[in-house]
Amino acid sequence: MLLLYAKFNPLSIDRGPFDGHVGGGMIMKELTSPWTHWFDTNRDDFVNSLGSTKDQPSKCDPNDALNDVLFSGPNGPPLSLVRRAEDLEPIVELSVSKWYDARFAHDFLDANLKPLSKTTAVRDWVGHILLSRSMNIAASATSTPEVKQQANINGVPATLFFNSNAMQRLLPDAGPSQAYTIVNEVYVQAVNSLGLSLYYADYSTKPPTQRITVQGSEGPFAFPIIESGVEDYQAMLMVDFYNPIYSARREGLMQYVPHDATLKADGKIYDVLDQFLTNLHASPASKEPESAEFELLELLATPDASYAKEFTARVNTYLKKVEERMNSEVAIKISAVEEYMALADGRRRLYRGRENEKESSGLNEFLLTLPMADKTLPLTRMMEDGTVTVMSPEEIEFSARRIGKGNML
Repeated sequence: MLLLYAKFNPLSIDRGPFDGHVGGGMIMKELTSPWTHWFDTNRDDFVNSLGSTKDQPSKCDPNDALNDVLFSGPNGPPLSLVRRAEDLEPIVELSVSKWYDARFAHDFLDANLKPLSKTTAVRDWVGHILLSRSMNIAASATSTPEVKQQANINGVPATLFFNSNAMQRLLPDAGPSQAYTIVNEVYVQAVNSLGLSLYYADYSTKPPTQRITVQGSEGPFAFPIIESGVEDYQAMLMVDFYNPIYSARREGLMQYVPHDATLKADGKIYDVLDQFLTNLHASPASKEPESAEFELLELLATPDASYAKEFTARVNTYLKKVEERMNSEVAIKISAVEEYMALADGRRRLYRGRENEKESSGLNEFLLTLPMADKTLPLTRMMEDGTVTVMSPEEIEFSARRIGKGNML
């Protein structure tokens, strides 16, 4: 409850830990396999460095987090429940689930667990649908040493192309027919063409200088990407679904979301959708066929009885086109892979820009975590036909307003 209070205290919102953990929940940087940066060979050194025991906290660990039952159990040695990434994953997922149960009770229920007559938390919750506020890192299953041994890149993250985690719950039959694979030669050529490398910050200069530490490498595993975090899996909007993260079209819809809502006479639902639709219809953009507003109204008009079938078919048709581009003739395949890797680089740039704009750099804590291109590539977006196109000036301007033009590079 203390965490719940701190998360929504005006003095702590988006500050301290909450400028990275915007929703208040735990974030595991790599939630699923291959856990790109998980190294556990120095666990004993880490435990010793904190110096705390079950009976005696230390200056480095005054709250004795090292021996917290969440990670060690009631009688286990430090971190005994999280010796592997596979162990930590369900703990984080359960923690996030419990956190949102507590948030729901805080925002919508009274002391007797009855719905509040009015809630002011609407935008906080709808933000999980429309905004990209928490992120995870995903990568292919192919390690860099395997790449050097000329192995193909297997298991390119499908979340580059759509929010598979959300769709598994809403559209269980949506998804690629097979894992995406890239021929080794094509991947290596794209890495070199884009100038992808790992960088470190040289603090001997003022301001610090970014210098290459591993040239021609994306890190421990090939094809790392930024994907939507677990707390943003609560719902998914089909608007611009082929851009699952940092979608200016989706995020722009937040302007129509009301700040509060009143419980309807039936005592079961709030008037959020009614207010949202009123605001949406009042916008001139809702009459423009190319707008996100127009697209959303068409999606909402889909009958409940058929939306799952229609949306599943639409998603799978799109993913089939992606697959065809990656498996077509060599020249087209090389072009597609390079475009998709440039797309991933652009999203990593937006991630850095948004996090760096925060008071303490948010989640962008370690420069070495993700690769960067040696040139400023155009920011791009996916299209529903599986191709990639440069963002429109309006989208770029929207992104610049979100993160500050100085952080766009």
